[in-house]
Amino acid sequence: MTKRKVTVFIALCTVLVTLFAADVQTKVYVTAKGKKYHRETCRTLKKTKHPIELTLKAATEKGYTACKVCKPPVEEVMPVKAKAKK
Repeated sequence: MTKRKVTVFIALCTVLVTLFAADVQTKVYVTAKGKKYHRETCRTLKKTKHPIELTLKAATEKGYTACKVCKPPVEEVMPVKAKAKK
């Protein structure tokens, strides 16, 4: 490999690792009684005195769903195939 190809390859790998790490660490916010997760800037959180910060993964694992107002990122979940009834 040429020096340029190696440099491009390393840069590309760095970008990919950064993107995947950002998804794991994406912060979202929930309220004590709510069922949705939000972006920090969501207008529906303005009245909340103490929003709870979670990672996107933790919020979805706890059953929270994305707010339709601020449209935070959605974690991709692999669908589970239903077993066929006999």
